[in-house]
Amino acid sequence: MNIKKTALIALGATAIAVSFGFAGIMGFRAFTKKIYTNRSCEWANIDHIELRARINIPAIRDCDCNYDDTQKQKTSLFHISTAVVDMDQYVKRNRLKLNQRAAQKATALFTDPDLRNAENLYFRSGSSASHDYVLLLNKQTGTLGVRIDYKE
Repeated sequence: MNIKKTALIALGATAIAVSFGFAGIMGFRAFTKKIYTNRSCEWANIDHIELRARINIPAIRDCDCNYDDTQKQKTSLFHISTAVVDMDQYVKRNRLKLNQRAAQKATALFTDPDLRNAENLYFRSGSSASHDYVLLLNKQTGTLGVRIDYKE
C-alpha cells in the first residue's frame, strides 16, 4: 500500500510538472508570436526588429521609429552607444558588409545625414514570405537604420 501511494504521488507530481512545463512553453511561444506580429513603435520595437531583420540591437542612446500603416512600412533609426559596443565585432557578428553600390541605393530609404552622406556604410538586406528588410550602419557614428516592408 505504501509503494502504491508513493507511485501515485510521484505520477501526480510528474503530470503537474509536465502540465506547467507545457503551459510555460506555449505561453512563451504565444508571447514571441505577439512580438513578431506587432508593428507598433511603442511596444517591443527592438525585439520585433531583432526577430524580423535577424540582427542584435545592442546598447543604444536613443531610437526614432515610424510605422506607416498605409504603406505597411516600419523605419527605425538607432544610435548605438559606441563607447560601450565594439563596432568592428558588431559588424562581424551581424554579417554587415561594406558594399558601396548596395549602400548607395539604400541611402534613399533613410533621411538621417549619418546614413546619407557617409562613404563607409555597412549594409545587409533580406526577405521572407512576409517581409523585406534593409539594414544600413554608419560604423563611425553608430547610426543604424532599419527598414521593414511588410508584404501582408
